[in-house]
Amino acid sequence: ERRGPNVKCDYSDSSAPVIKGKVDPKKDDKYYLIPGSTAYERTFIVESAGDRWFCTELDARTKGFKQFRQ
Repeated sequence: ERRGPNVKCDYSDSSAPVIKGKVDPKKDDKYYLIPGSTAYERTFIVESAGDRWFCTELDARTKGFKQFRQ
């Protein structure tokens, strides 16, 4: 979710969101990944599948996403 230009997103030096929100329909699970996590680089966001970008971890948790743990 994009914010105003003066708002800094978590893990970003700008208002561009970098937290990846992923939906796993097989497990009926929603999780988010932060930059630097083990699966971050190989995880792709497919918005048509319900995946989304978040500006803050709080945004992700508020929408029902849990932090990815490997």
